[in-house]
Amino acid sequence: MSCSPQPDTSTTTGERMRTEVYPGAVHGFTMADTDAFDPGALRRHWDRLLPLLDSALSRI
Repeated sequence: MSCSPQPDTSTTTGERMRTEVYPGAVHGFTMADTDAFDPGALRRHWDRLLPLLDSALSRI
């Protein structure tokens, strides 16, 4: 499973954002009770999401 991160971009407000595409994963890939479930994509999702949340919440 590889992830294809899109280049970082800036919005008109100066905020940074990043879009990631998980090749082969379909919408709903995080839900274990569906045919869309993809455990590799889910792991990659959490590996990206937790540091983001940690960074964002540390600023509150």
